[in-house]
Parts: sequence; structure tokens; C-alpha cells
Amino acid sequence: MPKTGNIFTDIFSVAAIIFPLLPAGIVFIQKKYRNDVLNLLMVLCLLNFVKQFLLFVPQLNGASQNVITAIFTLFEFVILIQISKQALPDNTKRLANIFLIAFLSVIITFYLLEGIGQKMGAFEMLLSMVIIFTSILCIAQLIESNNLNILNEPLFWVSAGSLFYFSISILMHALSWYYDQMPKESLTEKEILIGIGSAAKYFLYTLAALFYQEPSNGKENRSSF
Repeated sequence: MPKTGNIFTDIFSVAAIIFPLLPAGIVFIQKKYRNDVLNLLMVLCLLNFVKQFLLFVPQLNGASQNVITAIFTLFEFVILIQISKQALPDNTKRLANIFLIAFLSVIITFYLLEGIGQKMGAFEMLLSMVIIFTSILCIAQLIESNNLNILNEPLFWVSAGSLFYFSISILMHALSWYYDQMPKESLTEKEILIGIGSAAKYFLYTLAALFYQEPSNGKENRSSF
């Protein structure tokens, strides 16, 4: 992602590389990765760091950037679904696994047929919609079952951060026809909105790590994926 010449856009571009390291670093340093949600969150943030670092390379052409975005978007989708499943009962988890396998099979098949180097805005919007739905479902489930301690639940903050960011992502995709008609130098507003959404997402992810307190007996109940 080369410099654009706009100071705000350039700041967000550089900060986007650093943001994922904050929650991942807190989880690792404070050894909170024994919690399933925080363990997956740490992996997700590290993958997003690698993604943003690769996209920052100015020599990459559009096709290469699309390949990187497609691969890491699928990784992010899978991990977020795995995180969201932690709020579901066991029977529903099995249905979620079936849905995830079928959904990914369709997407991967389509990419293999059409080429992964293409910009697949429709699929990105579809993935965002699924993540938004599962995030709302998780928050509703947490409010119903644990409303007094919800702020101590990492899943709440991860769901809230994902809901906020992917809502902005869908809005940007919905307005893509508008931005496609604008000159390239006039896209600063779009980049800043995405940057704000990314910053808010990782801020809420950071709260997930900060607010979590391990059980006093030092043992963490684990739920199967």
C-alpha cells in the first residue's frame, strides 16, 4: 500500500499494520491464551498483521493484492465463526460446522473456477453479512445467559468489534458504485472510514484481552470446536 500523499490516509495505512499486534501482544504477554476465545483472537490478530504487512508492499500489483486479500479474508471468516460458536449449545455447534464446511466449499470452488486474483466484492459482502449475523447472535445469547458479567466475557468484545467493523465494510461495498465514479485522489473519505472502523475493531478486541480474568483455580473450561 504505497503512500497516497494524504497525511490522514497514510497514518491510517501505517497504523493498520500495528493495530492487530496490540490485542495479540496483551493475550500473549499476560498468558491469557488458555481461554479459547482469546487464543483464537490472538491467532486472528497475528494473521491480520501479516495481511496488512503484505498489502503495504508497494511493488504488489492489483491481482497480487486481491489474492492476499481473498486468502486472509477466508482465514478471518473461519476464525471468527469458530469464535462465535463458543456461545452456541453443542447441537447448534454441529449444525454450524456443517454450514461452515458447505459455505467454504462453495466459495473455494468459485474461486478456483473464476480465479482467485479477481476482486470478489460480492463474496466479501456475503462474508461480512454472515459475520454480522453471528456477532448479533452471540451478543444476544450472552445478554440472555450472562447479563451481569457480560463485560468480562471476551466473546462480547470480539463480537462487538466485528459487528462494528463489518457493518462499515458492508456500507462501503454498498456504496462502491459511488466511489467507482470518483477520481482516485478523492477516495480519502473511504479510506479514513475503513481506518476508523479498523481502529475501533482492534480497540474492542484489546478490551476483550484486558477485561478477561482467569478463574481463580487457574483452570479454563474448554469447549470443543
